[in-house]
Amino acid sequence: FLEKKGGSHSGLGFLPVGRRNWKRRWFVLEGAVLTYYEDFDPATNAPVGAAKGCVDLRGCQAKLCPHKPRKGTPRVHTFSIEKPKGERLLMEATGPMAEKLKFAW
Repeated sequence: FLEKKGGSHSGLGFLPVGRRNWKRRWFVLEGAVLTYYEDFDPATNAPVGAAKGCVDLRGCQAKLCPHKPRKGTPRVHTFSIEKPKGERLLMEATGPMAEKLKFAW
């Protein structure tokens, strides 16, 4: 699972579209497409329900970027996927695998 920040982002700052809170999502990478779902069923080893969204990773760049919220605890294992047109998605690795994932990059 990863945490994904809602709303749309651009290199010029935040665009107030949709939700801006963090949501836990299950991500599946197939080819150059990263698809995310609300949940995962370990019994069937498959995502639950319809996809919430997808990102075509062709031409994108992943960057580490610790997120510093106005209030609360800083998000340490945060990274962005930056699209060619300046949009970006913020995500955070959470749980016991977060530190291992950070060093695997």
